[in-house]
Amino acid sequence: MLLISSVTTFILPAWILYRSESGIHPYFERINKVSSLQYLFVFAAMLCFIPMMSLLAYWNESMQLPDSLQGVQQWMRASEDSAAIMTKQIVEESTWGGLLINLIILAVVPAVGEEMVFRGCLQNIFGRWIWNKHVVIWLVAIIFSAFHMQFFGFIPRMLLGAFFGYLYVWSRNIYLPIFGHFINNASATITAFYYTRKGIPFEEMNNFEQEPIWVYLASLIFTVIFVVLYYRSTKKIPYGARLEED
Repeated sequence: MLLISSVTTFILPAWILYRSESGIHPYFERINKVSSLQYLFVFAAMLCFIPMMSLLAYWNESMQLPDSLQGVQQWMRASEDSAAIMTKQIVEESTWGGLLINLIILAVVPAVGEEMVFRGCLQNIFGRWIWNKHVVIWLVAIIFSAFHMQFFGFIPRMLLGAFFGYLYVWSRNIYLPIFGHFINNASATITAFYYTRKGIPFEEMNNFEQEPIWVYLASLIFTVIFVVLYYRSTKKIPYGARLEED
């Protein structure tokens, strides 16, 4: 059901829009070729950001709204708990075949479908109305995070959405944000598989364990380094020339 939902909600509508406006608007740009080094930089940045993202998720989850908004907070918590129940039913898989299926359902299809919609379609559509590309990227990132209806993870998911947006703008190739999205989802799926094989229940998987401050500093520093290296790589074309525009 989740697979069918992902295909019909994201991939199919995005593809229909692409086909119906083919030659009019540049959805799913693949203008620049992607080098293996760029994939490596994205992969490294995603892995390095994991500790920092866990800390941000913990801070976000600890959020408390004012007493006057307790009704909203209860609704947000109910939405979060509902999503957690569904996630638990899916990720608690200890067989290799189940892992493969989960990677397809939780990593491959969402990465392709969501990037087609949010970066490929929405980012291009909003780009026609708003001249500032940074405003467009962050606006779509906010919508991307809100769409998941998991508000206690809103901030880290919004940051990921913004990162995917910049990957798309800098590379002008939809394959890079799809790859980054896949790495994020696949790493979580594989981690859940590992813990399940070890007999660790889902509730314990999500327990936050405070690391020394240097771990988070290193996470942030190395993430920035690999993002900068990626950005610099997208500014180069054959023979060392530079692109004139971002």
